[in-house]
Amino acid sequence: VIIVDEGPVKIVMTGDADSPSRVLRKTFQIPLILPILGYEDGYGLTYGARFTFADPRWMGKRSRITFPVSWGGTKQAGANIEKRIEGGVIDRVTAGASISRQKNLSYDANDDRARLFVRGEHEFTRVLRLGATAGWQRAVFEGTADQFTQVGGDVVLDTRVDPILARNAVYARAEWEHLSFGNGPLAHPTDPNQYAGYQGSANRTAFDTRGYLGIFGQTVLEGRVQRQDSDRPLPPYLRPELGGISTLRGF
Repeated sequence: VIIVDEGPVKIVMTGDADSPSRVLRKTFQIPLILPILGYEDGYGLTYGARFTFADPRWMGKRSRITFPVSWGGTKQAGANIEKRIEGGVIDRVTAGASISRQKNLSYDANDDRARLFVRGEHEFTRVLRLGATAGWQRAVFEGTADQFTQVGGDVVLDTRVDPILARNAVYARAEWEHLSFGNGPLAHPTDPNQYAGYQGSANRTAFDTRGYLGIFGQTVLEGRVQRQDSDRPLPPYLRPELGGISTLRGF
């Protein structure tokens, strides 16, 4: 079977008896749109959309570029690109840039971020993945501007066939991340002593394990153990929060 794919095209009638029609390539690709809609206690309603262009011409096949935009509980605007590579040491590359604002409930203050990142992944099997990430962030929190770079790696074991309706499966993720704080003079600090000492570097680790066991019928028992740690105190905007649907909710 021979398949000829010329991409998005338009057939135009010319009115010429010898060449009654001609093909025009469309220069604008219609994006796929996925709504963003969610509510979380304390943060409120988040709404928006993700606009995705699949296989853009300048990136080739097995690629996409996505623009997430949301408002409400989580305000964000960004651009992410993804490219899948067959047969390489790195089989999936992602990169992006974003700006966001979310309220930190522990300090009752807005956390404003600007972020750049690049990530590479390799899938050894369907259930085992290894990844590495590098990036830069700028944070504005309680009147103070701060910035840092980050580099890290993670390994994921995931036997779930469907992450939403998992059954008789396990999920485990281990992550290590190195943060380098290269702050200059603090911008408009509300308390200079609060941020003194956040020069240098820190190492963060995170572990997340989940188990799913089918009991009877469609009933599934799920258990989760999660741990986050750092080898030195972190700035307030990077400290883990206890609360929200991921740590203090049952359903």
